[in-house]
Amino acid sequence: MVLTAIQCRAARGLLGWSQTDLGQTARVDIKTITKFERGERAPHPRTIEALTKALEDGGVEFLDPVDGVSGPGVRLKWEVYQAQFAQGATGTSLADSGPVQEAEAWDDGIEALHDATIPPAIDPEIGELRAYWRANPEKWAAMHKSTRWALLDEMELRQL
Repeated sequence: MVLTAIQCRAARGLLGWSQTDLGQTARVDIKTITKFERGERAPHPRTIEALTKALEDGGVEFLDPVDGVSGPGVRLKWEVYQAQFAQGATGTSLADSGPVQEAEAWDDGIEALHDATIPPAIDPEIGELRAYWRANPEKWAAMHKSTRWALLDEMELRQL
């Protein structure tokens, strides 16, 4: 199985990792990860292997497409899911180390949507996404933190 850009973003979201966290763990330049996830560049096979290994070691499993019924996917390993569920139920951090703690500044992210210093989006779809979430802060707040982080990445608002 070959890691896709969508799987990479989804895996980071499940783990609560930023592109920086993945880059440090996999020893891959952040620009390479950014270009890969945006579909601008296909990394070298060794780089894909390093990213895949880092994400798998972090606690995700990659799923192959199933007979034309579903596409490739990603999910948490059972033991990681159980640990996150147990820790999340007590209100403690969902991870023992840096990725979640370092991302606390982006915990909510709604401030970034309203920040007047952020340049306007070049892509009209990203502009529409930003406008939607500015207009629906209650829906934003109802989402899981990792989903908000993934959306901030998509809207080019998360610090990399």
